Amino acid sequence: MITEQEGAAPEETLLATGQVAMTIDWSSVISPFSQSVVEDLELWPLPGESSTPGVWQQSSQFYSIAADAAAPETPAQLVGFRANSEQAVEILGLERGVPDSPAMRETLEGSRDENQQAEADHVEAVAEHDPAPRWIGPAGPTAIEDITPRIIDQLLHHGASPEDAAEQWLTEARAVVSWRDRRPRRAGPPDGRPPAAPGIRCPGGLRRARRRTRTSPPATGH
Repeated sequence: MITEQEGAAPEETLLATGQVAMTIDWSSVISPFSQSVVEDLELWPLPGESSTPGVWQQSSQFYSIAADAAAPETPAQLVGFRANSEQAVEILGLERGVPDSPAMRETLEGSRDENQQAEADHVEAVAEHDPAPRWIGPAGPTAIEDITPRIIDQLLHHGASPEDAAEQWLTEARAVVSWRDRRPRRAGPPDGRPPAAPGIRCPGGLRRARRRTRTSPPATGH
């Protein structure tokens, strides 16, 4: 059941098909998930968030400009437009997460639906826990998203022991991650200010709430 959910479309997940009451996912999925269930969804903080929070604010994407770019001012204008332009924010809304800039968040005030407001409120609540600064890790960690479910499958269905699975995970993870610089690189300007990421999201718990009346049937897979 765990491995079957890897890569599943929202309408095919256990939450959408009514087999579980809640799931853990990014705050940004509440809107697409809500199109696939007949109940309202609620976004809740993960259990145990207290003096030492475990959740964090994750940039949905980073833009970078080559250090040796012939005309760095041109891509800088594009990045600035994407992160700090009311026009860009109004077009994209919360498609890539909640705008990192408080000024840009205000641009969307009054235009959010119930789910979008819940997403924005969750991101604000996580910020109140003083989460750790966002970091850019070493090259290669996205490949771990493929390694992890494959090794979980071997552990659950193909007889691998927990010890062997853990050793294999470490071996493969170390192989794909660049260890030339073992220290994570902090995202943002060198003066310590946080980056103006176009969008941010946070882990959270999605759970079914009250059943709602639909005017159209839930979305189905093709």
